[in-house]
Amino acid sequence: MCGRFTLTHPPEQWPVSIDHNLLPGFTPRYNIAPSQHIAVLVNSGEGTQVRPMQWGFVPHWVHDDKPKMAPINARIETAAEKPMFRKAMAEHRCLVPASGFYEWQATGSNKQPWYIHPADEGVLLFGGVYSRWQHGGQVTDTVALLTTAARDNMTAIHDRMPVRVKPTHANAWLAGAPNEGDWQDASPMLTHRIGTRVNSPRNDDPSLITPPEPRHQTP
Repeated sequence: MCGRFTLTHPPEQWPVSIDHNLLPGFTPRYNIAPSQHIAVLVNSGEGTQVRPMQWGFVPHWVHDDKPKMAPINARIETAAEKPMFRKAMAEHRCLVPASGFYEWQATGSNKQPWYIHPADEGVLLFGGVYSRWQHGGQVTDTVALLTTAARDNMTAIHDRMPVRVKPTHANAWLAGAPNEGDWQDASPMLTHRIGTRVNSPRNDDPSLITPPEPRHQTP
């Protein structure tokens, strides 16, 4: 799964061409957590937009103020068939820019947090789906990140990882084009152990991603 990530690169460093930026402003974030608002790229009639969305997907047919479920992830292998995500996969795909993400490795009775980020220090584009939730006279855009089976040096940490879309396929993904060819980004990722301060979303500062030991390409 993917339950926390970072975004420290400003929009001008993202590997996509943005036509409209609807964010109220940019602040580097080191511990983005579920239920918070995150930056999301969508394909609108006016081009590629950056919109703030609440992380936790609420289907368009739900109108409760407190929905029973708001999943933060969806499996890409089954999202197109599941009633909750089927319409969004067909019509409302999105991309979520990230500088890196966190995962927790089970080690006996404890869980060791790791930070995973691109080896070239670039920006990741997570594949996602979004929905417009209408409730109590309000409208909230909500989003879920897609996950896939872990690969390479992620397999020793967790069995799932975020779907990464190649920048060259970003427009096709947003337009809902068939996923033909090698569209998933498999560029190298670095991993290193970090401290447990990341466990609390209240902590949000650069020290969270500082390794207590030299970085490793493999766990």
